[in-house]
Amino acid sequence: RNAEHHLSTEMRQFIGGILKYARESSIILASTLNSYKAYIMDREAPIIRGWGLKNRSSMVRIPHAATPGATRLELRCPDATGNIYLQMATLIAMGLKGIEEQLDCGDPDIGSTYQNSERKKIHDQRFIPRDIFEALMEAEESAFLKELLGAPLFDNYIDLKMNDWEEHRTHVTPREHRKYLLI
Repeated sequence: RNAEHHLSTEMRQFIGGILKYARESSIILASTLNSYKAYIMDREAPIIRGWGLKNRSSMVRIPHAATPGATRLELRCPDATGNIYLQMATLIAMGLKGIEEQLDCGDPDIGSTYQNSERKKIHDQRFIPRDIFEALMEAEESAFLKELLGAPLFDNYIDLKMNDWEEHRTHVTPREHRKYLLI
């Protein structure tokens, strides 16, 4: 009842689980090649793993709640083209794993996460994956996703997404043709 920001220990741990498992779960939350085109600094879709109070730049946002019973969270990184059932199951599992592992979410983001962040590196663990290939690499090693989905569904899902990536990777787009092949 008197928890800071109306967040119980369990809620803080739930958020902690979301933050911990966000990278490896990205292939479910953002399941298409185009999903990652929205993951750009200073845009609507948050790309830095963090949480904040009424902070639209945070991946997990706690909107204003007049009473403790109205407290809720928004996960702001899932893409609308994904399977909502897989996304919801993954969200719930990430949060429950956070409670099970007693993961605290740490301090909330203050101000824009983009302005407060250090210079980006090529492979930066603070960010969710920036493309489907990076998401596939994270997911492929994920015991969490394999347990959540079960080995047969996990393997089929990864194969399907890998086929999407290979088709994209080996196809020369009109833009690439104009930029690199026209003289």
